[in-house]
Amino acid sequence: FGNVERDKMTVGYLLDLFIINQVRKDELRDTIEADVRMDLNRQDGHLLKEIGKFLIEIADGERPGFFAKHKQYDKNIGEPQDDNIIEVIYKLYQRHKELWTLEDLRRDKNNSNKTRLDACDRVSVANKKRNDLVEMIDFIISRRLKESRKGRV
Repeated sequence: FGNVERDKMTVGYLLDLFIINQVRKDELRDTIEADVRMDLNRQDGHLLKEIGKFLIEIADGERPGFFAKHKQYDKNIGEPQDDNIIEVIYKLYQRHKELWTLEDLRRDKNNSNKTRLDACDRVSVANKKRNDLVEMIDFIISRRLKESRKGRV
């Protein structure tokens, strides 16, 4: 999981990583090497397994389901609240597709400096919205699992 400790990870964070892999496979569909695709699929399996463990731990009250990020940047930018987890996950996928395109624009030395700088600014906005969606996923899951615990006999 890179530099992030397991204790500080959330289902939203794991879904974010899973979606990044999906976008990578989609965008590189025609050029990705078989061993890279196999590795990404293995990563997907590991992420899904961890998501399952996290959901059980949250449902059993053994793990918090939500960690506020307390980001101080781009306060006037954000995703509107949504309680439909499928919509939120789909929006997260769309944000990653957008980020992929913007990063391509930013890296392309054939583009004008203005185009590249505009892409950088838009990456910042898209990343803020992406973080909002990850937090929204965590909040929805945490709340629903907490509600399901209250209904147990």
